[in-house]
Amino acid sequence: MPNPNNCLRYWDMADHIRIDDAIALWCGVEPAELASLNFDTQCMSAKRAALVAALRSERLEYEDLGIVTAHGRVYKGAPIDELLEKNRLVINKASLRRWFEKLPFEERPACRWTGSSSAG
Repeated sequence: MPNPNNCLRYWDMADHIRIDDAIALWCGVEPAELASLNFDTQCMSAKRAALVAALRSERLEYEDLGIVTAHGRVYKGAPIDELLEKNRLVINKASLRRWFEKLPFEERPACRWTGSSSAG
């Protein structure tokens, strides 16, 4: 089984990231490992609130994954809260990186894809 730390490098290849995965990486945890714990810490909840506020205020770019209609077409354009509730929102990683760069240095995640090397 590969070392999970070696797998973190593959996040560099993605253009978009789900909010739960962004929170996990911001906390320095592999997303699958965090999901298996099935709980949130106060810090994780605060980071989620910060990301949601940035999404709502359009400081972060995102994409609606859409839903396929009965006629095979993809419907997009739901309100942001619905996208979050139904896990249909992915954050543009380049905009997330720019957003992180505006945080105080000590608050930036240590993820390679953020362009920062500090602990988060």
